[in-house]
This record gives sequence, structure tokens and C-alpha cells, in this order.
Amino acid sequence: MLHLLSLLFLLQWRLLEGFSMGGYGAARLGLTYYDRFAGFSMLGAGPLQLDFVNYPHARTSPEQRQQIFDEVYGGDQKYFEAMSPWRIAGNHYPLSGC
Repeated sequence: MLHLLSLLFLLQWRLLEGFSMGGYGAARLGLTYYDRFAGFSMLGAGPLQLDFVNYPHARTSPEQRQQIFDEVYGGDQKYFEAMSPWRIAGNHYPLSGC
């Protein structure tokens, strides 16, 4: 029983943090496995917009963003959106009355 209590104590203090794509990953893991972590921190995380290729404030060209999109997400918009922290959060914590 003592082992179980110590494990629960450790889990309640387990945090995730990441920078850039690591922040994106920390958010995905923290939101997906919300019962295993006390919280997460995203530092400079991206991409958080739901339209990666046509994002108007991007610093790279649309051609570069398309290449990244194709290489990382297989050019699949549905997969990209399903992996988005925004979508994962919405699936676990839907807003009511909005």
C-alpha cells in the first residue's frame, strides 16, 4: 500500500515541458494522458494553427511550409488536425454552451 501511495504522490507532481516542437509534443502528451501528469508547459510551441500551409503570419514561404507539411504529416490535413493540441484538448474538455 505504501508503494501505491508513493507512486500516486509522484504522479501528481509529474510535469511535462518542451520548447518549439518539444512544446507541441508536451502539449499532445499532456492532453492525451491528462491522468498521468499534473501539468505541461509549451514554450514557443508550434504549429498550433489549424492551417499550417496557408498561415498568413509564417516566416517561411508557402512552398517550404508545404514541404514540411508533406514530410511530417504526409500531406494529410485530417491527420494534422487530429494531432493538434487544440483538437486533443477539445476532445477531452469540450466547451459547453459555446
